[in-house]
Amino acid sequence: MDCEWIETCPFFAKDDMDSKSIKMLKEAFCHGHSENCARHVVLKAVGREFVPSGLYPNQTHLVSSIVKKAIKSGIT
Repeated sequence: MDCEWIETCPFFAKDDMDSKSIKMLKEAFCHGHSENCARHVVLKAVGREFVPSGLYPNQTHLVSSIVKKAIKSGIT
């Protein structure tokens, strides 16, 4: 099942969408495994406004600190 945000994810709206790496990321994270996408996890945990624009789907090692920072800000 595709990610529900596949059509509106700003990460994949970049000019370099045709690059092989970007296509591989989209296939790996947007088509069937969005629960493993760092962007998707942050969005679900604390909201779209906290997803850094430069966060790659495979940067799951950054999710915890992003979520903690969002919660610390008191907005969520």
